[in-house]
Amino acid sequence: MDMQMFIQKDKITFQPCPRPAERVPPPPVTIVEQWVELSHPTTSGIQQKLEADGYRLSWVGASRLAGLEYQGWEMVIEKDRHGRLASFHVRTKPENMVLIKTSQPDLGLLTNNPAWKNAPGLVSCTVSQDGRQLVFAFDGPTPALAFLFHMSRDRSVIRCAMDPGRVDTVLGSLTEDGNRILREQHLK
Repeated sequence: MDMQMFIQKDKITFQPCPRPAERVPPPPVTIVEQWVELSHPTTSGIQQKLEADGYRLSWVGASRLAGLEYQGWEMVIEKDRHGRLASFHVRTKPENMVLIKTSQPDLGLLTNNPAWKNAPGLVSCTVSQDGRQLVFAFDGPTPALAFLFHMSRDRSVIRCAMDPGRVDTVLGSLTEDGNRILREQHLK
């Protein structure tokens, strides 16, 4: 019978193949749930390492994890002090919290930007529900179009377009330069 060899760290294992030359799937990766204190990402150095790689970290209730994955967030999985892959959890009430990360910039930092906060007719500047766009709401179509025209002249940081189906709302997405600038501001 043919065997397939697996090498993991300092351990070698063999598994029989179902048929000659047919590969055996690798063994599943085990991720342990490590229960820690809220300060663990900082004290362990995980936060500094991930921020240097361009990530933002946050603790969230475990029930919110599935919804946030659609918005670009993922569970932090790093090696613990024993070399095992671990996810990090904190016991809190009413529900436990999970450490998550995203490489998406925090657009909330831009909602009070003086470059557009004082735009004529601007009612509000918020972040879209998916966290990927700025939503500029105006008190009518004329100031929205004037803002869109003004922003279209400088596309270095943010790219704007009218919200489909709305005449009083402009959506703004960061350009690559905008992402870089926002990451640099976050790391300061």
